[in-house]
Amino acid sequence: MSKKIEKYLEREAKAKRRRSALRETVLLRFQQIPYLRKLLEFVADLLAREAGTPPDPQVLGESVVRAEVRAAAAELRHLQEFLAEVANRLKWLEGNKHKPLDPADRRLCEFAEEQRREIMRRAARYERRVGPAPVRRSDTGLE
Repeated sequence: MSKKIEKYLEREAKAKRRRSALRETVLLRFQQIPYLRKLLEFVADLLAREAGTPPDPQVLGESVVRAEVRAAAAELRHLQEFLAEVANRLKWLEGNKHKPLDPADRRLCEFAEEQRREIMRRAARYERRVGPAPVRRSDTGLE
C-alpha cells in the first residue's frame, strides 16, 4: 500500500475516533477560536483512544446494549436541540431587525424545524423502549 493511502486511512481512522468522542455540532461553535477547537480535538482524540474498553454492566446498572440505545437517544436529543437553535435563528433575526435571511437559508431553517420535530418523536420512541434510567450506586453517593 502506498504511503499516501496509508496516511489517508490513518487520518480517516483518527477522524472517526474523534467523531465518536466529540460531535461536530459542538466543534462548530469554536470555528472562531481555532486554538480552542484544536485543543478540543486533541482531548477528543485522547478520549477516543481511552474508550476502547467495553463498559461494565455492573457499573452501568443495565445491559450494555440497553445503555447504548439510551446513549443513542441522548444523541438524538442533542441533535434535536441543535436543530432547534438553527430553526430559531430565523425568528431571532427577524425579531432583532437584522438583515433577513436569503430564501435558501430561510427554507433550511424551516427544514431544520421539521426535522427537529421528527427527531424529537424518534428520541421519545427510543426512551420509551429502554425505559427509565437505572439508579447507579455512584449516582446515589453510596460508593
